[in-house]
Amino acid sequence: MLKIEELKTKSIDEIKSFLKENGCVFVEKNKDKLKIQHLYVSNGDVNSLEISSRLKFKEIKKDVWFLEYTRDYVDNICYYLFKNCDGFKGEEKESCIIDDIYSKNKLNFYDENGNIYFFQSYILPVSQLPKLSLFEEKHKIYSKILQKEYEILIVHPQNYNKNTNSKCLIVTDGGVWHYSLHLAEQVNKIDNFLVCFIMQQNRNEELPNINFANFIASELTQFLIENNYVKSDKNNFYFWGQSFGGLTALYIDKNFSDYIGNVICSSPSLWFKNNKFLDYYKENAPKTNFYLNYGNADFKPIKNKTEILANYIKPIETTIFKGGHDYLSWNNCFLHTLKNLKSKK
Repeated sequence: MLKIEELKTKSIDEIKSFLKENGCVFVEKNKDKLKIQHLYVSNGDVNSLEISSRLKFKEIKKDVWFLEYTRDYVDNICYYLFKNCDGFKGEEKESCIIDDIYSKNKLNFYDENGNIYFFQSYILPVSQLPKLSLFEEKHKIYSKILQKEYEILIVHPQNYNKNTNSKCLIVTDGGVWHYSLHLAEQVNKIDNFLVCFIMQQNRNEELPNINFANFIASELTQFLIENNYVKSDKNNFYFWGQSFGGLTALYIDKNFSDYIGNVICSSPSLWFKNNKFLDYYKENAPKTNFYLNYGNADFKPIKNKTEILANYIKPIETTIFKGGHDYLSWNNCFLHTLKNLKSKK
């Protein structure tokens, strides 16, 4: 495990070099528990980290923050596990770990001025990439609602006909899902979807924001319709959001169901800013075809509140997957949902 006392004697540049080489998360497995240590270098206040995690960060020196906690171990735990950790050697999971150019310093967090206030170095475990066969294209869309430009990645299904395609899946966190093409390949092994990824600029501000949901529902769908990617029918559109993106999914169901008829919501961050979603859904049914999932090892505030949400709205399907608050778990559960959708046709 990480020896904090040794790091206290090192300079910021030395610590940054250490993070670049080793990543920021260190894991020790002990029977059915994981001891996890995080090390962060921050250019600003750590308050946002504490709000996000509900855990207390300890300052070990100026601009260097440390967090340690224990969580249950599950078979497909993949919360930033590394190839070599004390008591948990990455070689055991070598077949589902990719260490590529995107893995280092990829996840940056920004303040309201667009400046990075901390960065996270990690290796993200995903299934081994196959040879990709789907065609991709990128576009830039200016949002009048948000008054900024966004890049989107569109991945065509097999045997794609631009004028007749009837189904489109919209996914947030395109920039984090650096294996987006791989996900699209998996989706299209199940069903023929045009897949559209939105490249986030500041997910902490965008995804819990009703205006961002409005951009997706009214402006992005209109772009796809006007350019003949998808036929004009709300039931042709599927939106999938995870964590903060789960709040986007709830906004779309609550406020913009005239544009998107199908919503898949994964581990929604219902603790955020004391939002009123639970109060709303206690009195109102979903307006879309609504699917909900969360992990048995999810963060406790998310798991508890999502259980309440499921009881309120009685989704078409509620899945408690075996895993935590991470992209690999959401990916596997989402593909399970798609298979169920396909089987019910």
